[in-house]
Parts: sequence; structure tokens; C-alpha cells
Amino acid sequence: MSGARSASVALALAALAGGDGAQAAGADCRRIPVLPAGCFAERGAPGARCRAIPPARAPCFMVRGRLAFYNGTPGLRLLPLGSRRIFGVLGGDGDAESATLVPKSVDRVARPSQPGAYLDVFGDFKVCPMASERARWMRPVCIVSARNVVPSLWQNNLPGGRLPTGWRQRSAAAPK
Repeated sequence: MSGARSASVALALAALAGGDGAQAAGADCRRIPVLPAGCFAERGAPGARCRAIPPARAPCFMVRGRLAFYNGTPGLRLLPLGSRRIFGVLGGDGDAESATLVPKSVDRVARPSQPGAYLDVFGDFKVCPMASERARWMRPVCIVSARNVVPSLWQNNLPGGRLPTGWRQRSAAAPK
């Protein structure tokens, strides 16, 4: 990670130090400008033709769906129910490996009780787009908050693709 990049991540983490930070109700998790889809995919600084989109033209919205972990970048993807659309989840700084990738409410449910891969979950997610909509492209978003989060019965990362019989969700109050 470059020095400038790590400094921007450190500033973002400092700004979020007060609990869930950006995940507070009504907050916007984006810390970089919203760009047209073709410009977001460019490496390095976007060209002169890439003008930022005002956040009012790319408002945050609620999505009910499955948050799943995949190979590739971004590795965390949100699949809205009743749709073939896929959202790629990034941190508010546009980094797929950001420390603020998921809210604490998701982390509590998705974190495995034993070492291993995170669990896929269903829930209602408030997301903010990081780029404009483009047909047949994965749209990058950041997650502001989540509620009604439960583990998915079907798991991409477990043998057999299912949670084991008799599996119980760890209580949020249980010691870690």
C-alpha cells in the first residue's frame, strides 16, 4: 500500500473511531466522488472527461438481498432478491479491502465461530452507489447500515454448500 493511500485510510479510520461511524442512520459512507461507471473502472486518476456526479443524483437506497463472499475483486457482493443484478461492495474510500467494509451488525452474524470463511447473510442493507448504473456491469457500492441480518442457509464457502444440521446462530451477547 502506498504512503498516500495508507494515510487516507488512516484518516478515514480516525473519522470513524466513534463506534459505527459512517453506519449511523442517515449517513453517507462515500469518501470519494461518485463517477460515471466507465471512469470508475479506470486505473489511476480519472481523465478530464470524467466529471464527478453530485451525490444528490446518486442517492443512497435500501436493498434486501444476500451478502456473499466470492473469489475475485470485489470479494464481497450483494445480490438483491428478485433480481439478476450484482453490487460489488467496497469501503467508502473505494478500497475492496477496507477496514470499514461491513457494518458491525453484519460482522456479528457473518463472523464464523471457528476460524474459517465468513458466512453469507441475508438482510436489509442501506447502500450508497460509488459509480453510475451501467447495464451488465457490477455496480460498486458501500454499505451504510444493515438490519434484519440472518445467516443464509446456502453457503458458497462450506462443503456441500449448506450450514450443518443443528447449526445455531451465536448470540450477539455471547462472549467471543
